[in-house]
Amino acid sequence: MQTASHILSIVAEARREIIGAEIYSSEFYRKERAAYLFFRKDKTKTALGLSYHPQGSGAVCLSAGKIEIRTGEKPFPFFQNAIGAIVTNVERLHNDRIIKIEFELSQKAGAVILEATGPAGNMWLLDGNFTKRAVLRNRKFESGDKYAPPAGASKNPLEELNRERLLEMSESANEELLFRALVANFGGLNDTLAREGLCRANINPDSECRDINSDDASS
Repeated sequence: MQTASHILSIVAEARREIIGAEIYSSEFYRKERAAYLFFRKDKTKTALGLSYHPQGSGAVCLSAGKIEIRTGEKPFPFFQNAIGAIVTNVERLHNDRIIKIEFELSQKAGAVILEATGPAGNMWLLDGNFTKRAVLRNRKFESGDKYAPPAGASKNPLEELNRERLLEMSESANEELLFRALVANFGGLNDTLAREGLCRANINPDSECRDINSDDASS
């Protein structure tokens, strides 16, 4: 599973490669459970992709010629209303696994949201007011609905992991190992990051949640 830190690296690469680039194509592979947007700047062609396969999900930024599709299926185009747009900005939202690609087309602003949140990942096409216009995977929405991160995506330790939240989680998780409870309760963490954070706080990551007291939580 990709973490919020992985996404930060992908955003940094995307900023180098696709700001100022034109969105010239899109490909959705249903069996592969993957979708790609293609960008062209000068003679360089770059792809920003999303995979939501249970055995390997996440985002990727790579040269368009390096994409490997194993299913041999014919791709479906998507987000055709964004073709021809010029990318103006790329950033990560909510310190988590959500990437926003802002663009301009015919002097109108818009954005693509890439939710690299695992098997539930998705992509959205928005207008300049953050209103939903289209979606990659079938999700119901009404005309005029504003985009909001998927449930749980904003639960990241940079904003929400404090003494009260840790104690609350520890009480409900009880016998579960602390590092595993952190991964389950906060988006964008994996086992390694959870263990690292607990070790830096001088807490044994293999402690059971019920063993955490207020002094531990304060550290």
